[in-house]
Amino acid sequence: MRDSYETYLYVSPVTWMIERRRDYRAFHPDVDQTKVFAEKQYSDFRWVAGIKTPFKEQQVNWKTGALVNSTIVNSLFYNPTTEPGELTLNLYPSRQMGETELGDGVLHRLLLTKALPM
Repeated sequence: MRDSYETYLYVSPVTWMIERRRDYRAFHPDVDQTKVFAEKQYSDFRWVAGIKTPFKEQQVNWKTGALVNSTIVNSLFYNPTTEPGELTLNLYPSRQMGETELGDGVLHRLLLTKALPM
């Protein structure tokens, strides 16, 4: 692939958790092919269904230290039970309640949403 990239993982020798991930890539190659040095930092590890999971993630430009993105997870479930049709790819973006631009210049339309009545 033309837009593929290598990822380097840092595994803590104390906790054996992946604490950092580094790569040199374009964030949105379909919009802007400029490659940057990116690092994701994982923290606030908690046990969920027997799996130790990071609840905080920060993405930084590891050359400048500038914060690019930050995510905090409030709750997480592995393999939750769902009703048939509850999670369906919405192929009718005009019927969505609110299309949005997430600050990256891309209009996001294909979202996993509850199925809409036809």
